[in-house]
Amino acid sequence: MHWHVYPRYLGGVTFAGEEFPDPKWPRHLEDAVHMVSDETFREIMQALRSRLTRD
Repeated sequence: MHWHVYPRYLGGVTFAGEEFPDPKWPRHLEDAVHMVSDETFREIMQALRSRLTRD
């Protein structure tokens, strides 16, 4: 089993100083692509891990 996590935002969100708009909300993602730097990717992964390992 595996998951695909696609966060959706009514008005967009800023994380690690980077804006993540969601202009197609609430429609399907279609061709949505948002490439992030390696540093931002590491910050996202760290944030996810810290929230998934809470008691």
